[in-house]
Amino acid sequence: MPNTTYPNYETKFSTSPVEHKANTDAQMDLYKRDEKTQKAPKILPFELEDTQQLIGDVTVKMIEFRNKVHSSNISEVDKKAVDEIIDNIITSLTMTLPRQMDKLYL
Repeated sequence: MPNTTYPNYETKFSTSPVEHKANTDAQMDLYKRDEKTQKAPKILPFELEDTQQLIGDVTVKMIEFRNKVHSSNISEVDKKAVDEIIDNIITSLTMTLPRQMDKLYL
C-alpha cells in the first residue's frame, strides 16, 4: 500500500526557464540590521588580555636590537637593511595587528 500522507512528486524535465528576478534588498537589510545587534562586545578573552603588553615588550626589544646593531662594526648597508626589517615589524605590531584584532568576531 503506498504512503498517501506525502504528495506525489514528478521527476521530469521542466519546460519553463528559471526566472532570476528575485529582489533580495529587503533580506540583505534584515541581515545587516541583525548583524549590528548581534555582535559581541570588543572585549578580548582572558587568554589575550596581555596582548598589548606583549606588543609593547616586543617593540622595546626590537628598538634595543636596533641600537645594538648601530653600535656594532657592520656595514652601513646591513644597518639600513636591519632598520628596514625592524621598522616593518614594529609597524605590523603597532598598526596592522590591532586593526586585525578589531575585526575578530569575539
